[in-house]
Amino acid sequence: MAVTVKFDTQKASPGPAADNMCMGCPGHCCKLLVDLTSYDILRLVVLEKKDSQDFVDVVYAKPDDAYGFRALGAIVKLVLKHQDNGYCIFFNETENLGCTVENSKPAICLTYPFVLNNGRQDFQTNALCPPKNRLKADYVKMSPQVFEDAFWEFDRYQEIINDWNANADGSETPNDFLDFAASEMDLEQSAWGRSIRKIKMSIRRFQKNFV
Repeated sequence: MAVTVKFDTQKASPGPAADNMCMGCPGHCCKLLVDLTSYDILRLVVLEKKDSQDFVDVVYAKPDDAYGFRALGAIVKLVLKHQDNGYCIFFNETENLGCTVENSKPAICLTYPFVLNNGRQDFQTNALCPPKNRLKADYVKMSPQVFEDAFWEFDRYQEIINDWNANADGSETPNDFLDFAASEMDLEQSAWGRSIRKIKMSIRRFQKNFV
């Protein structure tokens, strides 16, 4: 999945506090299925110098899945690969039970196990964190900026998916989708580019409806 895009290589994820809630945790959440956005993938490719083929899996998705896009004649989505032991491909089980790409964590991983509740960050009711770890709430991860950036990416990625699904015929590959997403992310770099993107999508929809 070779993708080229202009990208802010200085924008790393915020590191955890020195004595944070994930230290010593056996990584229960690192066995969950993690949906990836194009922003997550490009961050890992650019900042961590990873080959996307080494960490991205393509799986079938339900028609109403917010991360599902049309490709390979079906609805699919992009997720993190898992090791044979069930853990995320980036989980270090042998040393510190930590993430090996801490500075480039996918947005879902950054916000877990918190959820926005009336403007404040609270624990998810079904969070997998052990009780003792919950006592060390990581206020770096809980910072409003982290949530603002993460949810901005979620929203933009779903816009990209919606635009793709409105124009794709389903025969395309996940690589085609990622190339499309990269070009849309490139346009997001400026207000002018965002305007161009909206106009371009409107024209594409119009052409598809009347061809």
